[in-house]
Amino acid sequence: MNLKSRFEDHRGLKFEGFGHHGCSVVHVWMLQPGDEEAGMTRASHRSSASGPMPWRQTLSNARFAFVLTFMCGALILGSVRSVDAAPTRSTTIALTSDETRVVVVNREANSLSVIRVKNANGNDVARKLAEIPVGLEPRCVAVHPTDRAAYVTNAISGTVSVVNLRQSRVVKEIRVGTEPRGCALTGDGSLLYVANHTEGTVSIIDTSQPLNPVSISTRVQVNGKPTAIAITDKRTGNIADDTVFVTQIFAELNPDFEDPTFDGNGEGRDLGKRGVVHAFPVGNANPPITKITLAPLSDSGFSANRATPNNFCNTVPPAQSSIFCPRPDLPFNDPANTTNPQAVFPNQLLSALIRGERLYLPNIGAQPEPPEVFNANVQALVYAVDTKALAEVTAEHVNLNTQIVVETAAPPPSLDKTFANDIVAIDSNGAGDLFLIVSRGGNQVFRAKLDPATSQLDILNAARTRVDCRIQTGNLPSGVAMRQDGTRAYANNEANFSVTSMNTSDGFCLTLQLDIPSSTPPAPGTVGHAVLVGKLAFFTALGIPDNDIFGTPIRDFVPRNFRGKMSKDAWSSCGSCHPDGLADGVTWIFGTGPRQTKPLDGMFNKFTNMEDQGLLNWSAIRGSNTDFNNNSRGVQGGCGFASDDFDPGQCFTKGATTLANPAIYDHGITQRGSDALDAQTLWIFAAVRPLNQPQPSSDKLEPGRVVFEDNCKSCHGGAKWTKSEIFHRDNPAAVAQNGAALDPGVTRLAPAPPVAAAPANEFFSFTCAGTNSSLTIKYLEDVGTFDVTNPLEIRDNAAASTAFGVNGFNVPSLLSINYHGPYLHRGQAQTLEDVFPLHGLGPGRSGFPPTTTIETQLTPQQRADLLVFLKSIDGTTPHFRSEGDDFRDALRLQGTCPVP
Repeated sequence: MNLKSRFEDHRGLKFEGFGHHGCSVVHVWMLQPGDEEAGMTRASHRSSASGPMPWRQTLSNARFAFVLTFMCGALILGSVRSVDAAPTRSTTIALTSDETRVVVVNREANSLSVIRVKNANGNDVARKLAEIPVGLEPRCVAVHPTDRAAYVTNAISGTVSVVNLRQSRVVKEIRVGTEPRGCALTGDGSLLYVANHTEGTVSIIDTSQPLNPVSISTRVQVNGKPTAIAITDKRTGNIADDTVFVTQIFAELNPDFEDPTFDGNGEGRDLGKRGVVHAFPVGNANPPITKITLAPLSDSGFSANRATPNNFCNTVPPAQSSIFCPRPDLPFNDPANTTNPQAVFPNQLLSALIRGERLYLPNIGAQPEPPEVFNANVQALVYAVDTKALAEVTAEHVNLNTQIVVETAAPPPSLDKTFANDIVAIDSNGAGDLFLIVSRGGNQVFRAKLDPATSQLDILNAARTRVDCRIQTGNLPSGVAMRQDGTRAYANNEANFSVTSMNTSDGFCLTLQLDIPSSTPPAPGTVGHAVLVGKLAFFTALGIPDNDIFGTPIRDFVPRNFRGKMSKDAWSSCGSCHPDGLADGVTWIFGTGPRQTKPLDGMFNKFTNMEDQGLLNWSAIRGSNTDFNNNSRGVQGGCGFASDDFDPGQCFTKGATTLANPAIYDHGITQRGSDALDAQTLWIFAAVRPLNQPQPSSDKLEPGRVVFEDNCKSCHGGAKWTKSEIFHRDNPAAVAQNGAALDPGVTRLAPAPPVAAAPANEFFSFTCAGTNSSLTIKYLEDVGTFDVTNPLEIRDNAAASTAFGVNGFNVPSLLSINYHGPYLHRGQAQTLEDVFPLHGLGPGRSGFPPTTTIETQLTPQQRADLLVFLKSIDGTTPHFRSEGDDFRDALRLQGTCPVP
């Protein structure tokens, strides 16, 4: 029961105190008469017929107000609530309260831009008012209700920039946790919440004085990888009644997962993981935290053939197991096996929006089970959570692709039947009955309404024959902001340094201006421009030309004109599994077996030797990013980026059967396959970075460094934090797919007997035979993690045979390893601590199970010290020499190896 008292003294000081569950709360409103800035208005949460109302009518004579709140010993600062506040959310683009300006972060330019989009007469305009330098890699912006200040999270800098919007300058930098991502203000503007992505915390900043905010020293510990934030606005007059929701970007193991034939942990399974959102009350630095889980969908709306051409229901050896046969008790060609509904779990929760009593969560759903085909791979999911009950509403979850599939595909430049690839942002009108959902790789925004029968988001027209409204944006939209009345919206185009304005009125569906400049992109012909083109080629689900692209301004690329290159019907992109070029935390069942997605931040040595590139994939089956062009063809259903010179204009019609450069295959050419592929490689080299990790004091790090140096550096040293390096003659390295290596020093072994009894494209080692001695380095290392009898060790191939792994694995990079769980090739270890008893070390390190491991060889104190050091490794950590470094230097002394 709350005991409440309230009084006011003659100086205008109002005190309000009440107790609840042993926690004392005191609010102090300090009202200072004087000079409230003239003309300050705030657009209300209203219908389009309403006019503007004075901001904080009851405080029209107040200069500022702030609240001191003591909750359970935690000091929180806040302010008096605006009568027309609304739920807030993370975004890369926001409208000011009067909706005359958009404020947008330019991630690639390290700046914030303010653009006027509506004049005093209410007409559409497009004029950049200011561009303000902020920190490095801005990710989110929140605009204070007064419109005096904007707050920008800077990922690399680890700060929040406080921007004076009237003076167009940064007035303060606030240190927060590592890699800040999402940010959101409370509805009254008194508190800013910031998700510290690699720290697992949420920072709280008192913004009651908008231009002089103060950081609260205590951070909310949510663990995991907090990403997007949304905050309710219950309008009770007390912000403590509101709730903060924070998404975890990646899914966790689903404890409810059970397999009828295999006792696995859920990795590699469509039903094996679940999404996570954390919720806690506003105004408390040490709040109770509610974990909301998001169950997988048992039926994504798409089916797959588990019997043909890859027969997972085969019971005749060399079939490895029937783990992926839906009904092994039925004939392999039974419809239960040939048209099997595919499940999907929510992953990559990059955005969140509250309307009414619902939290909407667009995400990139993952389907890791085989076969890996374009329409049973990733899905466009929007999940719903009840913000009062703090629980998912399963009946309201929707896969937008099941609606899009009713359309008929048409040749470019049509966007008909282009699917909702990589949905990364969402917004709505104030009433919560009109939504916009951003497809990053599709360069489009889908308009949705609420289905009155199901309460699901619905993007189809009344006849259920086609998408009601899809609007083209500029390249790689990352955010969207909609006016409260739903008549206009604006998308932030990350690659184009621009904003797209849209007419989203009911009955209209128009791009007003495709590219309103928000910053100046790199000039064609520069390295910066080439890197940016590579980013577009990596993240588009449509396409760009194969060649002659480096002289084309970035805004002149129109991916819809090249649909069918990256994937069939814009289904997926490289970014669908590699967010920011890193990894999605999913174990996929690939052609070589179950494989954790590998981040690309450790692909190149970016410091001391730019020619130092590691072999790719867990089994060293590829030598460059160029090889992955065949993923676009074989998995994603596109023609790839190397067909224009061989079968021009056929990508939409012929898809994966379009003729392509025959020199591109595993260990084929690494450069000059096409300009687009070279640009992708350049972007990976120049722009994909390891994420910053929390850093303990040096005295706590040093013991772990010693343990690492004594036990780990030979394999995991070097600038890439892996010894993996291409020492053999390359470009190309093999004569054909699974063909002999061109360099006689390369050794290939049978990777998966008995089916793959002949050497394949798995490179095992390299030997340089000199005049007086020979030097050898192993590309694959056996650390006892491959169990040939495990039913999950199965290939996505015609015979569903045993996975690669008997020869060991390509040493993974440890760059930002704390971020890249789960671990080992198929996610056997969910945490770094879990790796220790599984990873071989010492004399019995090889073979399954290893008889000596990190757990047995190191003392408890050594393991604890090593763990501290491993969690700290990022791009700033001084590295050790690896076995690869020693081998390279020995080669220099020995001289050239024999010429083939």
